[in-house]
Amino acid sequence: MKRAQQLALAIALPLALLTSNAAWHVYQLNQGVEIHLPIQGFDPRDLLAGHYLTYQVDYGLGDFCPREAINAARQRHTLCLHPKQSTATADCTLPLEGFCNQEGFKAGIERFYIPEQYADDLDKAIRGQKGEIVIMVKSGKATLKSLLIEHKPWLEFIQRNITK
Repeated sequence: MKRAQQLALAIALPLALLTSNAAWHVYQLNQGVEIHLPIQGFDPRDLLAGHYLTYQVDYGLGDFCPREAINAARQRHTLCLHPKQSTATADCTLPLEGFCNQEGFKAGIERFYIPEQYADDLDKAIRGQKGEIVIMVKSGKATLKSLLIEHKPWLEFIQRNITK
């Protein structure tokens, strides 16, 4: 009987963790504050991770990451998306947590997975600075909601360009 209990626990624990992770993202999508941010980037090919667009998010802050933060290994930083009147962290109404590296501020929203057949068209649109992402922010964490091209959902952009 002990072996059966261990097997049940080995199956139940990962399922519970995956379910709670999915539930957290659904909660963020439903309860977070929606923010639209312009992006620009490129489409690397990664055989293990699948097809995705990787981009840089324009937070409108210029060089937010201090030089000493880039050298620190994954040191956490908080970006204020909606300050009240001052730039003090205590006055921030919508913080976004992330870290700084050589490429800038990263909040875990820098990849959007796409079907392979649309990769080239979306890559060209993103490189042409026609893209933006929609994120939902709650408690300092961001969840990627959608990718927009020319202010329309990416699939609508693809369908419009395929019929031309």
